[in-house]
Amino acid sequence: IYSKSKLVSAVNILDNHLNDSDFSAQKFSKMLSMNRMQLHRKLIALTGHSTTSFIRIERLKQAAALLDKGGITVAEVAYATGFNTPSYFIKCFKAAYGKTPSDFIK
Repeated sequence: IYSKSKLVSAVNILDNHLNDSDFSAQKFSKMLSMNRMQLHRKLIALTGHSTTSFIRIERLKQAAALLDKGGITVAEVAYATGFNTPSYFIKCFKAAYGKTPSDFIK
């Protein structure tokens, strides 16, 4: 990730793999043809977030979009965005948005 355009391609890769709960910083770095630490440093420089944090933030953005659409339960959103458990999803969502997913829907 050397520029904003590379960051956009990184986000596109994430968008295609966010529902995979096994998608990790290691897999992400391989898809971008860089080692894990190189990706970590680049993301810190461009976004201020570590690789793991960046992945989580992108998952939460996708989750918020799904919740806005409606017609899907909080648990379904959690699994659809790659979280292993709804409880961890709710905890992360509340930390990021200041309210639970259920309150976000209202």
